[in-house]
Amino acid sequence: IGEARRQQDQYGEKGKMGREASWLTSLWLSTDDEKEADNAGGRGSEARRQQPRLQVPKMGNVPITLGIKIDGEPSHGSEIPTPVAGGCLSGMVFADIPSTAKATSVVLELRGEELARSKHGAKKYAIRPIVTLQLQLRTFPNQRMKRGKYEFPFSIDLPASLPSSVRACKSPSSWCEVKYVLRAIIVGTKSGQNTVSQRTMHVQSAPLPPILYPVMVEPVTKLIANAMRSSKGSITFGVRVSNAHIGRGEDLELRIGCRNDSTVNVERVQAKVKEKVEWMGAKESTKEDILAIPSIVPDAEGLGKKSKTELKEKKKAGVDDNYLDIFGEITSSSNDDKLIKLRIPATSRDTFKGQIISVKHILVIKIKTKWGVDDPKIEIPLKVGSRAVDEAHEPTVRLPPPVPLPSTSGEDISGDVQPLPAPVAVPIGWAASEKSLRIIAPKESIVVGGAAFDSSNNGEPVSSDPVVPVPSPKPPDQPTLDNLLAKMVSSVNDYELISAKLEDPDWKGLFSSLTPEHFGSILAQVNQDFDEPRVAALIAHAVGNGAFSCNHCVAALKACAEWNRIAVVQELLPFISDLSSGMAIIESELTPWEKIVTSKDFERIS
Repeated sequence: IGEARRQQDQYGEKGKMGREASWLTSLWLSTDDEKEADNAGGRGSEARRQQPRLQVPKMGNVPITLGIKIDGEPSHGSEIPTPVAGGCLSGMVFADIPSTAKATSVVLELRGEELARSKHGAKKYAIRPIVTLQLQLRTFPNQRMKRGKYEFPFSIDLPASLPSSVRACKSPSSWCEVKYVLRAIIVGTKSGQNTVSQRTMHVQSAPLPPILYPVMVEPVTKLIANAMRSSKGSITFGVRVSNAHIGRGEDLELRIGCRNDSTVNVERVQAKVKEKVEWMGAKESTKEDILAIPSIVPDAEGLGKKSKTELKEKKKAGVDDNYLDIFGEITSSSNDDKLIKLRIPATSRDTFKGQIISVKHILVIKIKTKWGVDDPKIEIPLKVGSRAVDEAHEPTVRLPPPVPLPSTSGEDISGDVQPLPAPVAVPIGWAASEKSLRIIAPKESIVVGGAAFDSSNNGEPVSSDPVVPVPSPKPPDQPTLDNLLAKMVSSVNDYELISAKLEDPDWKGLFSSLTPEHFGSILAQVNQDFDEPRVAALIAHAVGNGAFSCNHCVAALKACAEWNRIAVVQELLPFISDLSSGMAIIESELTPWEKIVTSKDFERIS
């Protein structure tokens, strides 16, 4: 309201601008941003003061209505359908043109970006495109948009690799977000005459693959000492997570195996899941324990302390079978009463690794003794996301109002007016006089990924004018290793990128003749660590003429994350052509624990 009054006073013609000011007021109050600000703990007035200057929606002297509505979205209420990556986003752009206006076309833009600000260093802002689309909904050959009420339906198949919308804020000068924006543009006949309105849009990530991803990191052995640093023996324990790909609101299942070779009792086990958000090269970060269980008393063997006599006898025997005992205990399915379940909060962020922002989830299990300082612990990475589904359904999420980001600057850097927040519902009594055919966005027009760059303009484009795409021939897509690695740097999801290349006949030759060195270099470049095992299997299947060897597997072991090594071996064994003669090459790269875990896999393949 205050902005409308300032606009009115600025023009100084209250009679002439009164209708525009009142229209602006009613439109401003109809936006989701206003409702969210009013609900954000009484900070509505402050949020309004922090909004950018608004563009009065005119073409020449003609005030218009320009809005965007998503299909399934109610006219009132807070239950908003959230578009899902891999699904269809459909809706319409609607416009009310009171009198004929000069225009060449109507364009819809979709932008998804990583945005961040840091209070450290000279480079304050960073931005990285996630998805970009410019869809032409209508053209006007005579450069005239006649009076009337228009509807321009659209459909967009969202890429399955899009991450969920997310925000994190450390301070007013340090924040990050993954943000999606829809912009409707009526393109004028001259530069600066465009009418632009925009709305933010929450996106939910695609469901996790419906496959189990068990993780067993190597057990930890810790020497235990009292306050005087006198040795009390050691404790060895291991953890197996049944599925490290866990959906929000689902139970994380794990088993604990322990061998207490000390004279100190294990009092309890602590478990927590840490969520850490980092941005701009980890210069900024926030972290919190989204799940904490301070005391678990597991029904596990080997927790009891040993006497000094027992420790001497075990040392004299010279047999250390702790790894075998722990492996048998954490992989046994006969004792379900020893299974520990931890519920992941439904409000957790998604695990994500971008070029600017990363969201990590770590399961921390700690054995607690009375001495405390030397207590052993194990950390296991988790991938949290949208829960896997076995059958299709209409997914919606009820999201809390996002916290308004603090103003990042007290001045308008660009000197340009910002797009008007778009109405999300058609006006009451709306009756379209002209309905266009639904425009379906071509798959090839959707650009996914891109390189991060520094921004001095608060994460916004320098101008509010859209860049209307001009068709131009694409440069040749050379099927070379260097080109593939370059594409992986800017991609959002390398598994999808490589899957698409394997479907291209021009690229199959590259993968079928990969050397072990080149295979390892591709695996080392995979942006999402959890995708390493399935990317390795995907490429191994494409290596032709039985050329995938034990040396390829060794190269993969050296390139992947440490906690992925067991899974990588298990995925690659079926593709190895020289396993009978070269098994020793792989085994020489494995730790004693990895040999125990994979022994049955080698036996089965042999």
